[in-house]
Amino acid sequence: SETSIDGSAATLVGTWSTQSARATEGEFLGYDYLDDDIANKGGKTATFDLTSVQVGWYDVHIQWSAGADRDTAVPVTVEHTDPDTGLVLSDPLNVDQTTNGGQWVYLGTYYMDPAQTSPLVEVSNTGTTGRVTVDGVKLLSVDINSPDADADGLPDWWELRHFGDLSAAATGNPDGDTHDNLSEYQNGLDPNVVDDVPADPAKEDADGDLWSDAY
Repeated sequence: SETSIDGSAATLVGTWSTQSARATEGEFLGYDYLDDDIANKGGKTATFDLTSVQVGWYDVHIQWSAGADRDTAVPVTVEHTDPDTGLVLSDPLNVDQTTNGGQWVYLGTYYMDPAQTSPLVEVSNTGTTGRVTVDGVKLLSVDINSPDADADGLPDWWELRHFGDLSAAATGNPDGDTHDNLSEYQNGLDPNVVDDVPADPAKEDADGDLWSDAY
């Protein structure tokens, strides 16, 4: 299923202006987008409440209006749920808004359980000097039993989240630590961040159902 949330539904801190969408940038969500007007830096946020979604995994996308005066490192935070502990996790990201205007830009694949946490996507103008814009957020549900098309032991959603395609091998080790990709997946680690820690048997996931074998 697909859920799209327009900027008009975001909870705003600070004053954002509303600008008309430009046809040259593609298909916008709604008829306009939010603009921080390069003002009150560090004092503006646009927060998209995702508590209406069903429990499950989602590909999260965001859309903005691009331009030469846009900032190249706009802070975007995705708050989601740890599928093992039920605790809230926060994934801070930065997006370059000088390009990809009027397009859905993939942020990542996240588990969300509104009964345990309050998932959200927040756009901020903290630390920016250029213009910050936001049009909307889109979620696409991901089947937790999604296929492993290349039969390498790594679920497709996990490969797409961390590598952007299905080219990674289970024995690969892009971050050069003590865990190959399969071990990174089974232990809930990031394959692109060095994690020289022992594998945790409680987090092993032999059947690939995204829940540790301890459950």
